[in-house]
Amino acid sequence: GSDRSSDGAESDWHVPRSWSPVEGQEACWPDYCEVNRALAMKVVELFQEGDIIWIHHYHLMLVPSYLKRRLRSSTPIGFFMHQPFPSSEIFRTLSNREELLRGILCADHIGFHLFEWAKNFLACCRRLLACSFEGRRGGGLSVTYNGRQISITCAHMGVEPSLVEQQ
Repeated sequence: GSDRSSDGAESDWHVPRSWSPVEGQEACWPDYCEVNRALAMKVVELFQEGDIIWIHHYHLMLVPSYLKRRLRSSTPIGFFMHQPFPSSEIFRTLSNREELLRGILCADHIGFHLFEWAKNFLACCRRLLACSFEGRRGGGLSVTYNGRQISITCAHMGVEPSLVEQQ
């Protein structure tokens, strides 16, 4: 039912129950996995030899792992994170943190807009999965996971104002 406000008037406001972030994560995790699995299965269905697969955004962090298991080929898989990747101090509070990292690390190439975001990702990989990483010739980075070297790049995206003005 309704609650009463401080002046005694009836209100539709309900006192919120205690919310636990862990309970929320656990409740949503099966759905997150199912969405990632469903998208991966659709990609597998439409896949043709020679395709390059690019996955975008944090919503789909498990898709690379589902694809690697199903395609089992040398198909290049890229993952680009458009949002800031959190620091390891924040990321480690997620109950499924290792599964998320392992999912992304099944990609062959991982991209971020900013070096700081890539640095946070690499710190998570090192602290949570004991991965090693190194700088590569030409300024790129790579992380080693399960005997594979995964390329990490930083690429800014945006509109060049001078080009817009010319149009």
